[in-house]
Amino acid sequence: MELNFSNLVVASRGRKAFPNVTDAAQAGLILAGQDGTNLVEGSAQYGTTIDSIQAMMREIGNTQDVDMHTALGAAVREPIRTLARYKAWTQIFFAEDPRGPADDNRIPVDQPIGKAYATSPEGRPQLVRLGAQQWVRPTFSMLSTGLEVPWGILKTAGWAVLSRRMEESSDDLARKMDTKAKTALVAALLAGQTVSSSGSLLKSAVDYVIKQSTMQGFPVVQAAINTARMMDMTGWTNGSTSALPYIWGPDKGDELFRNLFAQGYGNINWFLSHSVPYTEVWLSGAPAEVGYHQTHGAPQSASQVDVMRMVDQHITYQDDAWYVGNAYNVWKIEIT
Repeated sequence: MELNFSNLVVASRGRKAFPNVTDAAQAGLILAGQDGTNLVEGSAQYGTTIDSIQAMMREIGNTQDVDMHTALGAAVREPIRTLARYKAWTQIFFAEDPRGPADDNRIPVDQPIGKAYATSPEGRPQLVRLGAQQWVRPTFSMLSTGLEVPWGILKTAGWAVLSRRMEESSDDLARKMDTKAKTALVAALLAGQTVSSSGSLLKSAVDYVIKQSTMQGFPVVQAAINTARMMDMTGWTNGSTSALPYIWGPDKGDELFRNLFAQGYGNINWFLSHSVPYTEVWLSGAPAEVGYHQTHGAPQSASQVDVMRMVDQHITYQDDAWYVGNAYNVWKIEIT
């Protein structure tokens, strides 16, 4: 998810004064309007005309104010990324189940009868009496992240720099969500549904999961795998055909690296992410047959200004819960 600090309004605190939000936005120094609509990317406000942008650039070009020139350079120059974006991966295993802040989040527990009755010779039906319905209420956890912006940075760091920091805050929240979701997956694993693979991801390990899950009546249809670990499959064959022909084909290869999701060996949808642990491959059935990701209302955000420390602080937080209802649908391959 991407953070949206809708109340974030930041103008230059340099020597140049702007009488209102519009003037500051045209100078490329407003990061977001109070209504969330005045976002600026680089030096251009969305919706601002080319004439306004050119006028702003001419104004800065005619001034000797060093702060203004520095601010323009920072606004149009994106920093070189040294930290890879976090790519969330556990969401493919859970069906979304949003609840309101005051809603009961109970989930009915399936209780199979386990037997059927043959009709008696007299033709009278034998009825199966249902027991009391049981429910489970997953426990919510509050997940939060935040961003602290020193005033000194606001003088020179434009939207490109601040948006990068906001991306990193979003990634921090996604990482926390994956940690919680994975805890639910690990707790649900049944004995015998963790398969070892020595040295690399072996075809025999995947074949075993496909076979056993099909025998149980809950065949795996999707998998989360580290992008680099996928290369272990290049030597596999599916009959006389390579198991991964789409990686090297011009069309499928482009689709794979753009979407990080492609149908491959075993008719499984392989979800690729460098954030999946390199020594693990997780497989499951369809998310609606695995479990739920519950939320209590929409994510919330808040902002404050710390004048003593001369910083702006922005946080976002939300309540999440994860529940696995069918443990037969969850498998893990461990590469040792």
